[in-house]
Amino acid sequence: MNNDLCSGSRVIQAYLDSKNPTDSWVTGSYAISYYFANRFWQMPRTNLGLANYLGGTGMCFESKLLKQIGWGATSLVEDLEFSMRCIKMGIRPTYNYEAIVYDEKPLTFKVSAKQRLRWMQGHFDVAKRYFFPLLWQGIKEGSWTKIDAAIYSANVYNFFFGAIISVLLWIKSVTPGWSATPMLADINPVFFNTVSIAIYILLPISMYVEKAPGKVYKYLILYPVFMLSWWPITFYAFFTQNNKQWSHTEHTRVIRLDEMKSKQVS
Repeated sequence: MNNDLCSGSRVIQAYLDSKNPTDSWVTGSYAISYYFANRFWQMPRTNLGLANYLGGTGMCFESKLLKQIGWGATSLVEDLEFSMRCIKMGIRPTYNYEAIVYDEKPLTFKVSAKQRLRWMQGHFDVAKRYFFPLLWQGIKEGSWTKIDAAIYSANVYNFFFGAIISVLLWIKSVTPGWSATPMLADINPVFFNTVSIAIYILLPISMYVEKAPGKVYKYLILYPVFMLSWWPITFYAFFTQNNKQWSHTEHTRVIRLDEMKSKQVS
């Protein structure tokens, strides 16, 4: 990351990995999400010359930049907010695949849900503040980086409307009279089914490429449950997005680096 600073990068995100991916199905699901994000979210943006996104852990900043603009990110997702702030100023956060930071994931679903609720509340706030300014700037300047960042900031609405549409599809499938009502997914079911299946195919591919521990693969069975749980969390976050109270995520797992290395070898 220091080499990146010397090469001109001003904001850098390290490779985020999990130090406790096999503790529970919750930590395993987190780890799977991070393998996917590292390989299919961060790396493609690096290869395409787009902006990367900060993950809260493993962040590196040029000191001159912080002296120049300060921190200024006060939302519940300060990492995403600072990413958007930099991109809006024409500063492109970069990604260092070789700098690996091991983060502790919540052990229980209750703690996980509380953490993800805070994330979604913050995401709605950031989307409201940065989507249109970044999109407008990107169009005026012909900047795909800013247009991509604007779309990324609004990704929380993908979860929100995805939850609503999925519930409507379920209601349609069990409600008499609704089965004949056409919906968007009925226009081209092959396309929608292919996209859905492709996402789950990419998960084990990302795990294989990122050399995930063999024990983590079993959590792919429960991973759909983890993903479905985002829907009620996001839905609730939409109606509580004005909440600005920080909720601490409890971390109780203690693993030394040498213990991790011995586990990886075994």
